[in-house]
Amino acid sequence: MKKYLRLALIPLLFLTCTKEIIKNELSTEVIPIEGGSISPSSGDLFSGQVTIKATAYQGYQFKNWAGDISGTNNPFTFIIKSDTKVIAIFAEE
Repeated sequence: MKKYLRLALIPLLFLTCTKEIIKNELSTEVIPIEGGSISPSSGDLFSGQVTIKATAYQGYQFKNWAGDISGTNNPFTFIIKSDTKVIAIFAEE
């Protein structure tokens, strides 16, 4: 009987040891809105490395990132661990 009880507990052990998959929401904003775009623009992403890119529209240039990230690298790579808001700032040329 004890042997069967131990065998029955094995699947339970695997179920309790699995890593939970967490999705994080990426939201973006462009300032000014006519200045350009961000890719990816939004969505649910799994935790880990994310690369985003700002693309300036004609007459504008990318200035910097704001929100939950900062810097001037474009594209920009960061680790997403929670819901994240990214803002791309553009300036007229």
